[in-house]
Amino acid sequence: MIFSMTAYTHQEHQDENGVLSCDIRALNHRYLEVNLKLPDGLKECEPLIRDAIRTQIKRGKLEVSLYYHPSAPTTSLTINDILATQLAEAAKTLTTIFQTPLQLNATDLLKWPGLLTTTEKNHNLVDIALQLMNTSLVALNESRQREGQCLQAFISERLNDIEQIVQDLKPHQSTLVAEQRQRLLDRIQEVGVSVEQNRLEQELVLFAHKTDIAEEISRLLIHIDEARRLLDSETPVGKKLDFLLQELNREANTLGSKAASLRITAVAIDCKVLLEQIREQIQNIE
Repeated sequence: MIFSMTAYTHQEHQDENGVLSCDIRALNHRYLEVNLKLPDGLKECEPLIRDAIRTQIKRGKLEVSLYYHPSAPTTSLTINDILATQLAEAAKTLTTIFQTPLQLNATDLLKWPGLLTTTEKNHNLVDIALQLMNTSLVALNESRQREGQCLQAFISERLNDIEQIVQDLKPHQSTLVAEQRQRLLDRIQEVGVSVEQNRLEQELVLFAHKTDIAEEISRLLIHIDEARRLLDSETPVGKKLDFLLQELNREANTLGSKAASLRITAVAIDCKVLLEQIREQIQNIE
């Protein structure tokens, strides 16, 4: 099952306390990299969110943002009545001692440590965030899988084309030496020189050895079968496909270097064009 590394999802959870939204943007990357943007009330659950992501995503760059829009203030203010009374009594005492009224106002008093306390309203925001994250990851994977199916179809089609091109070349292997022999004879006749038959046969044997493409054809077909097997795998195969494509390119290059006819040259070029199209798409596979 092929998953693309590029996708986007936006999910929301809304209740009487407010709206929590989650945006996830997935991009190509060699490894798994997660950038989190969380509101203050969810900083504590960052490790849990990262763990949830790692269980669902194996490769790619993820930009994850959570936003919380409360329908009412999430904090309540409480005045310490006992401390306020003590401060008032202390102010009276100081007024009596210095016989001068103290210039105090509410702002000054509220700055006194411990006089004003804030209490966060608990709406189980962490639990809601983790549930929303799981929902977002499911939606993201569904999108990644849909795109992955398109990538798989595209790559499979190119692999079929390469296989057909290579298979069509196999029957012509046996004619290469005969064609070269005829070219040498035509050239000798054109120049008007005589060549020993043994020397001619030696040249043909050397030519046959240098231009033998049976091994390259066999390896190309084997690598194509392995690529198909990877495309049907249930585990992430992006890196393996990338490596296998390098091997396919190597065989195509070797095939081109042994080209003894325009037909083989054309086959090598066609293979490399198709392999480059595959390479561009493999970069998107997890």
